[in-house]
Amino acid sequence: GAVISITLVMSAVFIPIGFMTGSSGIFYKQFAYTLAIAIIISAVNALTLTPALCALLLKNHGGKHQDGTKKTSFKDRFFAGFNVGFDNLTGRYIQGVRFLINKKWIGAGFVIAVTAIAAFMMMSTPKSFVPMEDDGFMLYSLSMPPGTALDRTNEVMTKIEKEFASIDAVSNNTGITGFNILSNSASPAYGLGFVKLKPKSERGEVKDIEKIHEIANAKMAGIKEGSVMVLRMPPVEGFGVTNGAEIMLQDRTAKSPAELKAMTDKVIGQIMQQPGVQYAYTTFRADYPQLELEVDEDKALQMGVDISELLGNIQTYFAGDQSSDFTRFGKFYRVNVKADGIFRTDQEAFKEIFVRNDKMEMVPVGSLVTLKKVYGPESVDRYNLYNSVSITTMALPGYSSGDIMASLESVLDKLPSDYSYEWTGLSLEEKAAGNQTIAIFGLCLLFVYFLLAGQYESYLLPLAVLLSIPTGVLGAFAGIKAVGLDNNIYVQVGLI
Repeated sequence: GAVISITLVMSAVFIPIGFMTGSSGIFYKQFAYTLAIAIIISAVNALTLTPALCALLLKNHGGKHQDGTKKTSFKDRFFAGFNVGFDNLTGRYIQGVRFLINKKWIGAGFVIAVTAIAAFMMMSTPKSFVPMEDDGFMLYSLSMPPGTALDRTNEVMTKIEKEFASIDAVSNNTGITGFNILSNSASPAYGLGFVKLKPKSERGEVKDIEKIHEIANAKMAGIKEGSVMVLRMPPVEGFGVTNGAEIMLQDRTAKSPAELKAMTDKVIGQIMQQPGVQYAYTTFRADYPQLELEVDEDKALQMGVDISELLGNIQTYFAGDQSSDFTRFGKFYRVNVKADGIFRTDQEAFKEIFVRNDKMEMVPVGSLVTLKKVYGPESVDRYNLYNSVSITTMALPGYSSGDIMASLESVLDKLPSDYSYEWTGLSLEEKAAGNQTIAIFGLCLLFVYFLLAGQYESYLLPLAVLLSIPTGVLGAFAGIKAVGLDNNIYVQVGLI
């Protein structure tokens, strides 16, 4: 009866977890199903195999002296002494229980005190979603001044690769020029690199990936040609690009890119003043040198040139276009047409291309368009239909992602009414998981309560069992604080 009872109770704890959704539900379900199945297997073993083994192994193997008295081994004397001590402890425990029954206010005060201390430790323990692990991998992002040519970016990338090669723990690193990993866009002023670390046993004096990360950042600070950030991958693949807290700052009133950039810089400045923030950054810039093309529509109309055909010609010559396709050797090939690089290097190239008018005459494109130098963003992200800027914040050692998210909220909740923010990446999952966990914990307690109420045929007796939970929570968080862990998803599964 006791075995079946405890099996039902422990299995019931994990039933609500099976209904969790989202990314956090994936983690919880794995543990829930594994533990529930293990508990059931253990119960079957306790009811079948264990009694048989006990009958086989726990036999009286003691011999007898010549006078017929039973021999007592050291083991027998040890267990006899243990039983005497345990009986004394049981008697004292019973006396203590009787005392607390007569002095109910002492027991109630103890439970309240333990609950308060457990709640305080739970609230004060740093929170995170999934703890970082040593995956032996890092990446870095290079940001050059606006308008930097691809060749210049490539030179700096080569310099960065040499710096990483000088770190003993680095196995190899590969750089890619012309891609911004943080905004997932192509840009000649950006570079991306992947760093593979050696196995821990071969890393030399510094083996901890956090220390290696700090060393790499210190070396990258010496790159004066551009800004280099060494980043860690998120602990769960697919949730964002880095392990930092990531938000999307949204412009809800269609302001200019310059105004959005100014607000972004203001927000980053306020974030940098918060405790625990190592640095905050964004790749959004509104000062890239650009050329604005203006078409003289009146002149084009007078000369019989169709505007769409004019723009189509410019598109084909300067950006390229697919003109046709063909099949050869059993494979399908596309034909892309574009002017050679030497014929599209400056504004004079517009004088060398033509467009046909309605009289089948060739008209120089340069006579219908003018170019003006302007400055603007290289690309603009949209998040939930609003123009948005991604801001990523990295935490100092000793601060959890939950601490940083709380610091960010203290700044972002004071945004003007024409701006808002949304969590994204791993931060969005952590926020959603925190709200869902509270409800799941409540359901677990409710399931256990009703199951115990059915077993005891009482609504009050289960409270005696449930009131022991604060003591267990207190012990768990005391251990967590002692070893310096965060309140992450693995800790929460262990609490359940």
